Amino acid sequence: MDNAPEVATKVAIVVVSYNALDYAKKMLASVRRTRGVDYEIVVVDNNSSRATKLWWTAQRFRGRINRLALLDRNTFFAEGCNIGVAMAPRDATHVLLLNTDCEVLDPDWLTRMLAAHEEGATGLRYITGGAWSRADGFCFLVDRHVWGAGLDETYQWWWSVTGLEARLLREGYRVAAVRDYEDVLVHHGGKSGKAYTSARSGDASKETVASWFEGRPVTVVERLPSVGEEPSGRENKDGARHGAFNRAERALRRNTPESVAKAVAIGRRPASLPTADLIRLAGRFIVTGHPDVARDLVEAAERRDPAELEGGKRRRLDHLRAWTHPVAWPEPPADAIQVGVFHYRQPDRPRGSKNIGDYVQTLALLGNLARFSDVEFSGVDGLGELASDLQARVRPELRIRTEPRRVHLVPVSRDFSQGDPVDDGTWLPAFGWHLHTSFGLRYGLPYNAALRPLFFSFHLHALDALDEPTLAYLRDNGPVGCRDWATVDVLLSAGVDAFFTGCVTTTVDAVFPALDSLDRSDARAVGVVDLEDPEGLPPGRPVERFENAQAVNRDLELVTGIRAAVELLETYQRRLERVVTSRLHAYLPATSLGLPVDFRPNVPGDARFTGLIGLTPDSPDFTAMRDGLRELLSDVFGRILAGASPEEVHDAWVKRAAPFVEAARARQQAPHPPYPPVRASAAVATSVSVGDVHVLVDPDNPLALPDLLRDVRRVVLLAGDDDRGAEDAAELADVDLDGRAVGAHLSDEPAALVWRRAADRLTPDAAGELRRVLNARHPFATRALAAGPIVLDLERMRADPSRAEAIALAAYFGLDGRESLLAYAGPEVTSLDG
Repeated sequence: MDNAPEVATKVAIVVVSYNALDYAKKMLASVRRTRGVDYEIVVVDNNSSRATKLWWTAQRFRGRINRLALLDRNTFFAEGCNIGVAMAPRDATHVLLLNTDCEVLDPDWLTRMLAAHEEGATGLRYITGGAWSRADGFCFLVDRHVWGAGLDETYQWWWSVTGLEARLLREGYRVAAVRDYEDVLVHHGGKSGKAYTSARSGDASKETVASWFEGRPVTVVERLPSVGEEPSGRENKDGARHGAFNRAERALRRNTPESVAKAVAIGRRPASLPTADLIRLAGRFIVTGHPDVARDLVEAAERRDPAELEGGKRRRLDHLRAWTHPVAWPEPPADAIQVGVFHYRQPDRPRGSKNIGDYVQTLALLGNLARFSDVEFSGVDGLGELASDLQARVRPELRIRTEPRRVHLVPVSRDFSQGDPVDDGTWLPAFGWHLHTSFGLRYGLPYNAALRPLFFSFHLHALDALDEPTLAYLRDNGPVGCRDWATVDVLLSAGVDAFFTGCVTTTVDAVFPALDSLDRSDARAVGVVDLEDPEGLPPGRPVERFENAQAVNRDLELVTGIRAAVELLETYQRRLERVVTSRLHAYLPATSLGLPVDFRPNVPGDARFTGLIGLTPDSPDFTAMRDGLRELLSDVFGRILAGASPEEVHDAWVKRAAPFVEAARARQQAPHPPYPPVRASAAVATSVSVGDVHVLVDPDNPLALPDLLRDVRRVVLLAGDDDRGAEDAAELADVDLDGRAVGAHLSDEPAALVWRRAADRLTPDAAGELRRVLNARHPFATRALAAGPIVLDLERMRADPSRAEAIALAAYFGLDGRESLLAYAGPEVTSLDG
């Protein structure tokens, strides 16, 4: 029997709030009685009344909810849920969408829902009739790794959840609806008023909605099992078999020799597994380095009854064959230099990119390589022909003459290069957004050991990917040229040499004609890219709408995707007078082509945009960025083509980057101008004295407490809902803080992620400055503060001259209580975890 501990299940409960304050209070009180499952509560308020917003704010400060977004408009259900899921903790394995007018009756409700759940989605209430029988969305559980792009915001209200159910069924996942749930939860229904009547909806005719499902039914679960009971319905029949999948995945997550051997043993017995689990496990074994086991599982699935492989299962199985039964690549020419080119597919299919902007980046990279006119290109799957076509498109003034050389191009998965059959010594230009996980089991850094990476225009989104092996890899292969200053600041704080290059898509004009050389007499339209109804468009101009992120892009072959990017940008040049967009890789490529762009990011303070906002075709900053990247890439590619050794190429890269790295360090360490002084004040909701120890509940400004409580030695900060008595808190106050001012429970989350989220609330300039200052102040190894009590040594804080600046910094950037304490103490926090 496998005695491995359960997978660390964690549920992000996402609540979208719009008024209905009385019901929101009931909902939160009932949810907080949940037991048996690790969870966090994420609330997105859709511009409710002042009273509702103030109440949610109080719950956040009291620790009764974990994350809160107060929006300045009503985003309705779909966008609000998408915002909430984007805010969810990175270690959440599941997302649960919960309406504010729900009231939980059973503290074991989450345990029971998870027991009935299989990979995909499970919702309470089975809706029959109408367009298609389906699960309702008021209490809707989804695996985090299948969420993908989430709810379709074309349907701002009901049909967005229906669309997600249909998509999951098409992709081969299970969607279940629980028929009898009234012992678990009450849905009062319709308590947020009639604002939804103004919500936007796409085509929601019965015929359209039914067509989404392609004939696939949801699974009906009669009721949720009691704790310890086998699930009802189909789960009773297959429970033990699905348990084998769970044990294997659990063992792979543990990743010890013993646990992996147990997982492999399960995988070697395919006859005992349902068809869906053969496919699910095959993907897991691919990404954990067991392709032989994965191949056997795929072949076992192929031998099953074809009826068991209908729809999404067939698609997922065919998708995995690219790794289990790869087609042999053609041999490169004997004297060819091999260069990897990013593609955006990986075994975890929903994690593949559906954004055509990624292919615009790859096009820009190839445009820099195609500048070398005397290179003869070959490659896998048409890459050689594509590069030759781009070579012919390069503007004459940008062409570079060299000795004739051959370059052989091979596709490399950005997220899973470990599965690519690349030859040792293949160069890899490494750029763009990083990084999706594969099935939540691993990230794709470090890359395949056969690759020689050159990092430029690099953005690190997944900060939890920065474990010590990855940091060592980046240090060994740096300096890392970064697309944005936020990535520069994080890497420098982690001891990785880094510098700012800007975005490679600024160079894409190399393979397009100059705008003034074209007949643009018909270029009158305003191109609107991934914005629903932007205000302030030029009157009297026709509007053409573009959608960069589409599910169909997820299955694009690399060459097809790049050619689609060429066609898209040619359309911009031919038909558009200007562009309005929320997409970085519409804004910068269009700017490179010479078009005026109105860039309207959904989150202006987003880390992705630091250093990239406000660029125009003729601005000096844009020109410097584009020309600097061209010089950097022409230098390194020129050395590689000239036959320099890897050591010579790396040494030249280090030397060329050195002044930029030095400048980046100087920028990061530069002092911020003096913050406006702040008067020491704090409102204490509740306080209890025990000797010379004060127990405080919910202070608004904890950094000011040493000035306000001058006769108090220590303070224990409790959330308003903490059941700990004053005497227990007094015991906490006697904990040895090892000479530090702050004691708290510590999270696995890096503090840099706290700075990133706090900065998202700010303007672009202020956001960039907050990340710079705090990444300079505290090393990347600093951990965030977890939920729970905090102990403050007020005597030590009074004697600390840095506290006054920390108070001013927190006020200037609008940090909340925990953020301000973390900004003040950084790594100098004594753990209360024992």
